[in-house]
Amino acid sequence: MRRVIQSFIIYFMLLTGVLSSAVGFYFLNRDEIELYSDVIKGFKEYKIETYTGERFFSKKLLFFKKDGKVMLKLDDRTFPVYQIRSVNGIDINAAVVKQISRNATNGMWLTACGGFLIIISIALKDYF
Repeated sequence: MRRVIQSFIIYFMLLTGVLSSAVGFYFLNRDEIELYSDVIKGFKEYKIETYTGERFFSKKLLFFKKDGKVMLKLDDRTFPVYQIRSVNGIDINAAVVKQISRNATNGMWLTACGGFLIIISIALKDYF
């Protein structure tokens, strides 16, 4: 019975380590376009304001990458996102930077803890 409990604990640690590493890897590899889309999700109409003071209204926004830059396509115009001040009063660039920072911190912690659990479970397997 003791051997069964030890095996269960070791395999549980190994599985938890692998899942934690996978989730951490997912957080570290989220794309910027996904994050920008998540920030403006839920609106039916968009009021866009640029740093030059121009204001645009649109019912549809599209984010895409061009030459390594994230671009925002309105009905007939295309802007790099660094020129956009706000969308519906939300500073999308600040929100995305905050989310990237949070994802990086969580991803590194999860991946590190997962790797530690995997190493410990392998070491304990040989010990028992």
